[in-house]
Amino acid sequence: MTVPISEEQLYSALAQASRAGVLASISRELAHDLKSPIQALYLFDFEDTGPEMEQAFRSIVEKMAATIEKVARIYLVRPAGKTGIPFTIPELIDVVREISEVQRSLPKAGVTFVVPAGLPAIDGNVTECQHALINLIMNAREAAGGNAEARVTVTARAVAGGAEIEVRDNGPGIPPERRESIFEPFTTTREAGGVRGLGLPVARWLARKNNGGLRLVAAEPGQTCFVLSLRELGRG
Repeated sequence: MTVPISEEQLYSALAQASRAGVLASISRELAHDLKSPIQALYLFDFEDTGPEMEQAFRSIVEKMAATIEKVARIYLVRPAGKTGIPFTIPELIDVVREISEVQRSLPKAGVTFVVPAGLPAIDGNVTECQHALINLIMNAREAAGGNAEARVTVTARAVAGGAEIEVRDNGPGIPPERRESIFEPFTTTREAGGVRGLGLPVARWLARKNNGGLRLVAAEPGQTCFVLSLRELGRG
């Protein structure tokens, strides 16, 4: 007998699968970043105490420390699942920018972040909002491709009742016949292996779960744009 599941259960499972995929790719990249200095340290001649060797040792340790600090910023910025703790847009963007830089396996579209001062504090789960924004940026990078002109622009702005984060890419756009279904699970406009079509539906579900929203505002070639809305603290 098949037991039906609720929409909440379905999207919760899809969000976990999506987040696991993102964290797996980030972990691979960070492990690669640690591999070289660890190998160098393993081969290091600790009996040579000359100034050149001292500088070489310092450089190895600094590379390892920088990667470990990056791990802490990405994974430990806020306990996963915590709610009711306000956060700022710059706090959100800083971690998302770090993750975007780590995801070198994605197409190398140039990603620009525009974060003005004076944005309101946000009421929501920062981990879930980060996940939603990361999914949008990943989707935009894949859509824009890896050519020299590929661009993704992430722009935050204050609006009545909260803030909005616009993610715009200069990719080929979304065909009109697919615009109504892009927020449905496993719908994708790109041919690729692996599990596809979770980024946008999960991002919208997470936005709504945090009393925000996600909408498509432009889909023409060269100007595809999604807007993530977040609720200001105190606007219950």
